[in-house]
Amino acid sequence: MSQLLDKCVILDITFRKPGLTRRAKPNEARVECQDEEEAPPDQTFVRVSKDILHSETYIEINGVDRLLKERLAALAEPNTALRPGMYLVPVDNLEEACADVEATKAKRAGLVERFIEEYPSRVDAAKAGLGGLFNPRNYPSVEAMYGAFGLDCRVLEWGAPSKGKVNEVLYEKLKAEFEANVRNAEAEVTAALREGLLEMVTSLAQQLEPKPDGKKRAITDARVQKVQAFLERLSSRNVMDDEELAALANQARSVLNGKSPDAVRDNRDAIREQLSGVVEGLKALVVDRPGRKFRAD
Repeated sequence: MSQLLDKCVILDITFRKPGLTRRAKPNEARVECQDEEEAPPDQTFVRVSKDILHSETYIEINGVDRLLKERLAALAEPNTALRPGMYLVPVDNLEEACADVEATKAKRAGLVERFIEEYPSRVDAAKAGLGGLFNPRNYPSVEAMYGAFGLDCRVLEWGAPSKGKVNEVLYEKLKAEFEANVRNAEAEVTAALREGLLEMVTSLAQQLEPKPDGKKRAITDARVQKVQAFLERLSSRNVMDDEELAALANQARSVLNGKSPDAVRDNRDAIREQLSGVVEGLKALVVDRPGRKFRAD
């Protein structure tokens, strides 16, 4: 049995919200050339979109959704075998991930209520702003708009179909494909976590270096805290028991853990020197591989 499957579950997240952009129909909007002497464009080659509603609250909802995705990505394993919205979460991180989802649901619900309260006035503003492009059919009832929002979460197991549900030939084919996907996912998790730690530590070490003119580079609290948070979660994400990665992560923790951003800034030369050994060790682990670059944070 795969360690990845033993130690992880799938968190399937679905964000629902209405789109606030529509394509303008040819009879609603046309595009003309600035130079009147040029031939007019064939409108079938032109697409014009319109914002049907402006809402700061809707933008806030997008921000809340984005923050949840970032938090789940930081808790989950890097993985491309699953569709967008699915997170391969170590069981040790599942409680925290579910708590993040529930907190987002509560915050989102309050924002949706505010959006619905503002909705009639926002429609009136859109009518005034769009003029002849306003189409009342783009605006559902308050009840329908409210129902268009949602945040759904399911916890799933990742596995192949059982042998009794499909015929023998199809079962063997699906089983082989599934096992290949798991092997690829295991290799991806190992490589991506190594790359992620290398990127984090290298970035901080470079900021600790003086500028060519000898002046100190700015090091924000957020930069230091981001590296520390990555290191804190790395143990639970290292489900493949990568001992080499764990050793280098422990080395980085010994350098950074317990140090405030001010302490890092005040001891930049010593910390940079200590992190340089971690960087060199990680470079030896990371190999170039084709395809997309995986983010582990």
